[in-house]
Amino acid sequence: MPMRLYNASTKHVTSNLWLWIGITSALMLAIGLLDTQMPRGQGLGNWVALVGAVLGILLMLKSEAEMPARVMVDPSQL
Repeated sequence: MPMRLYNASTKHVTSNLWLWIGITSALMLAIGLLDTQMPRGQGLGNWVALVGAVLGILLMLKSEAEMPARVMVDPSQL
């Protein structure tokens, strides 16, 4: 059962990558703007960095989604 849930969740994310990229971009922007409005010492910089890391992972997934799969050639067949 956990693998079905995992596969369903990853399929949802991979089929809607632009949506998730947009959501995380908006979230990162909102937290960053909120961080600038807060008094010093109560910053949300760690949250901005975390959401930025997730955004970077999603962008890497999107950039590799369009690439064809690599096929390893067996050296004995050369």
